Amino acid sequence: MKNQNYILSFSNHDIPLQVLTMKDSYYIYIGNSNMSFDNLDMSIPTLGYVASSDLIDDIPNSYSKIISQSLTQKLNKPIFLSMNINDVTLLVNPMLVPFLEEKILSVLN
Repeated sequence: MKNQNYILSFSNHDIPLQVLTMKDSYYIYIGNSNMSFDNLDMSIPTLGYVASSDLIDDIPNSYSKIISQSLTQKLNKPIFLSMNINDVTLLVNPMLVPFLEEKILSVLN
């Protein structure tokens, strides 16, 4: 296993990112300053499509499912993703998801 920690800067905010690389899958934490854990989505590659599920969902956040499904589709590996951003000014920014996905892919490749 390999653990990597980053601080991403986006729209004048610092966003903690933690990536745990396991043998055949990834765990990704996208956080906030208090490092809460309110959400966990899982996506797995199957024959012809990506299956996903909310494992923990204290805050409704479709972005975590969107990002985990996209990463699974691109990497063909199971993704466990916890996105814990509660700042509405960040969540309404349409560039947030593409930014996070691009940064995560650059870390994983």
